Amino acid sequence: MGSFRVSIFGKFLRFSGVGVLATGVQYGILVLLVQFGVAEPAFASAVGFVVSACMNYLLNYHVTFASKKPHVEAASKFVGIAALGLTLNTIIMALGTRFLTVHYVLV
Repeated sequence: MGSFRVSIFGKFLRFSGVGVLATGVQYGILVLLVQFGVAEPAFASAVGFVVSACMNYLLNYHVTFASKKPHVEAASKFVGIAALGLTLNTIIMALGTRFLTVHYVLV
C-alpha cells in the first residue's frame, strides 16, 4: 500500500509540474506575440494554448503516465477536451480584452 501512495503522489507531482510548465509556455507565447505586435491577445492566447496543449499531452503521455496506449486512442480523448478548452479560452480572452477592456495578461 505504501508504494501505491508514493506512486500516486509521484504521478500527481509530475502531472502538476507538467501543468505549471504548460501554463508558463502558454503565457510566454501570449506575451511574446502581443508585445512584438505579431497578434492580438485572443489569437495569441489561442496559439499559446495549442502549443502548450500539445506539450502537455506529450509530457503527460510519456513522463507522467508512461502510457502504452496507441496515440490514436489516447490523443482522441485529449483533443476533445482540449478543443473545448481552446474555445472557452479564446472566447473569454476576446470578451475580456475587446469588450471589458481588461489587460490581456489579467484575462
